[in-house]
Amino acid sequence: MSKIKKKKTLTVPIKDIKIDKVRYKKAKKSFDDFLSSTAHLHFFKCQDEECLLEFMVLSWKKDWPLKYKPYCPECGQQKASNLRSVSTDKKIYEVVYSDKWEDIGKYMKRKILHFEDEEMLANIYSTKLKQLGFDYKFYLHPPKTEQELISLVLTEKPDLIIMDIIMPVMDGFKATEILKNHPETKDTPIIGLCNMGQKEDIDKARELGMSDYFVNSQITPTKFVARVGGFLDSPQDYTPKFG
Repeated sequence: MSKIKKKKTLTVPIKDIKIDKVRYKKAKKSFDDFLSSTAHLHFFKCQDEECLLEFMVLSWKKDWPLKYKPYCPECGQQKASNLRSVSTDKKIYEVVYSDKWEDIGKYMKRKILHFEDEEMLANIYSTKLKQLGFDYKFYLHPPKTEQELISLVLTEKPDLIIMDIIMPVMDGFKATEILKNHPETKDTPIIGLCNMGQKEDIDKARELGMSDYFVNSQITPTKFVARVGGFLDSPQDYTPKFG
């Protein structure tokens, strides 16, 4: 058996039991071979009451994850406790860690643009998203004109836009319509996040081409951030909620 070259970070979906070929195309070994030859596996559970995520840590050093508590890949907090075993009926998230915890930023360099007129709410999402490594920037409202909006998005080049709906200057539906009708911005994914949960609002979000739509009162910031991460991880496998 040839020796596998060690990498700083490794993402392994537990459910699939195989190395993530998207991130590591050169990895040819099965997950079982990889573990038995090079790595140690530890299970953790986040102790934040809004999260409680179970996840696993793959480490080149046997005791490293036990010595330094890992950051939760969902909420970004360092509140995880070690588990001896994990319930098989629960969804286990991906391995996102190595011996170098400063490299855990799974979403490093992924840019999110957020249009939100409630600064306090935007600051909450700023904290949570930046903890996971996102490059996050928010504006209290879209620019005044169509051309200014297009120029802003083309300059920022976001991987995702989070769009509030009721805002001064230009509402979120209008901004989405402009972006989705422009050839250079139409493929930029937009997820709606606002206080409007009527059926006509949700239907309009779908019609305009939003990738998903959430109502603030129906989802916690922690869970919303997890949905954002899930979408950016694998847009083709993402199941939208719309509501």
